[in-house]
Parts: sequence; structure tokens; C-alpha cells
Amino acid sequence: MNVKSNLVFGFNKKGSNIIQTNSVNQYIIKDEYAILRITSEMYGEFDFLIDLDDVERCKLHNWCIHFAGRKQHKKYFYALTQDTHPKTMLHRFVMNCPEDMVVDHINGDTFDTRKSNLRAISHKNNCRNRALNFNNSSGVRGVTWSKKDSKWMVYIMVNYRQKTLGYFDKLEDAAECRRLADIKYLRKVDGFFLISVDASEKIRHQRVIERNENKGDDKKTFKAFLKDQQEESESEIPKTMSKADFKIDNNGTWEDLWKQIHQLVKKINEL
Repeated sequence: MNVKSNLVFGFNKKGSNIIQTNSVNQYIIKDEYAILRITSEMYGEFDFLIDLDDVERCKLHNWCIHFAGRKQHKKYFYALTQDTHPKTMLHRFVMNCPEDMVVDHINGDTFDTRKSNLRAISHKNNCRNRALNFNNSSGVRGVTWSKKDSKWMVYIMVNYRQKTLGYFDKLEDAAECRRLADIKYLRKVDGFFLISVDASEKIRHQRVIERNENKGDDKKTFKAFLKDQQEESESEIPKTMSKADFKIDNNGTWEDLWKQIHQLVKKINEL
């Protein structure tokens, strides 16, 4: 294992975005990629995946952790260097991204900054890849409760304009309407592909027990799990998955999953 460390000192805080620069940088070289490990006294340890041909470029700068804020109770962190003017995020640095473009993480993992997982796109297209707003009332993007109509209203933003798709008595029906609309409009975006990730019922049941995210999950029987899968919110998912351009088998280990994702991203970039 090849490891190189850099130490950076300093602290800067501006508004709600915090940059912790008292950080240690380590470069861990793997067979097909490298890991930039940033250890922050304030935030802890973070691993960013980078391409082997970016290692020497990255070593020319000191990288620290940038806390970008929260969405849906999830914290977002990025790697940033203050050596450049203006300050530069790692994902923009490796892509040499123009100022009028933004960098999208294709697989949604902001710690995967390999070029196979990044693409420079317009701000409008990047907004379509956002997480839910914190004030979303339904838990489904583009679905909100209409007090006037006493129904779930479904909408989507197209070219910065809100387009109403319909009103529904059941949240499940509204969610399905929005999912299908997402596919319809996202297919118009250059480079969009729909990917399904699936595993057998037995394995999904075992993972529910192991994760124990909800009270009683560790004692949930297979029969009870199957009953949950028959709920309308779950039964509609296969309809969306059937429209996928690519499928990923999630019956194996975590390493197997990431290997498939890496291979698929590489395949897509070669299209």
C-alpha cells in the first residue's frame, strides 16, 4: 500500500458553510484507482475515490473538508482546496470544469470523484438530480397535499416552470404518476439512463433484519416481510424497474455491488 500524507492548518467559517482546513491528506494507491483520505479534526475521516492519473495533480494541493449543509437530515461534505483562486472543489478540479457548468456525480455518491462517475452539465440538468427539499410534505418529490382539493397534487418542473400532472386520492397513485413522469422527462436529458438494483426477497429480508432501522425489524418474520412487499407503495416499484435500461444484481456482497456499478459507469461512458 502506497500512502502519502499532507498536513494543512487553518480554519474558516462563512455563513452555514464551514471549511475545516486542519486536515491530514493520505493517498492510498489501489490497482485501478486511488483513495484520497482526508482526516479532519472537526468532521472525522473521509475517503474520496480518484483516478490514478489524478494522484500527482492532487498532491500539488492541500485538501480539506467542506461542509455544504443538510438535506433531509443528511449532511453533505466535499473535498476542497484553498490553494487555488477561487477555491476549488475536488470534483471540479479533476474535471477541469468550466465556470458556467456544474459537475454531476452520476451514481449519486459525492465521495466517488473518479472521472467515470462525473460529467459536466448545465445547472438546469443538475437540479433534476437533487435530493428532496427539507419541507417536502409527502416524502415523494413532486407530490404535495392540496388543501383546496383535498387530494395529492403531482407536479414536475420543466424548463423552470411547474407543470401539474394530476390529483389523486391515494399517495401511492400520486407517487407512481410522478415516477413515470420523471422517466419521461429525464429521458429527454442527454446521457440519462434508468438503472434498477434488485435482490431476492430472501436476501432483502435478511438485510432488513441486519440493518434493524425500524423498531422490531430484527424480529420481522419472512411472512411479515412479504406482506409489507404487497403494500401499494412497494408493489408499484417493479413497474418502474421494468423500464430500466440497465439492471444491477444486488444479491452479493457490498464489494460485488460496487464492482458492478464501476463497470456499468465505465460502459455507459463508452457509449
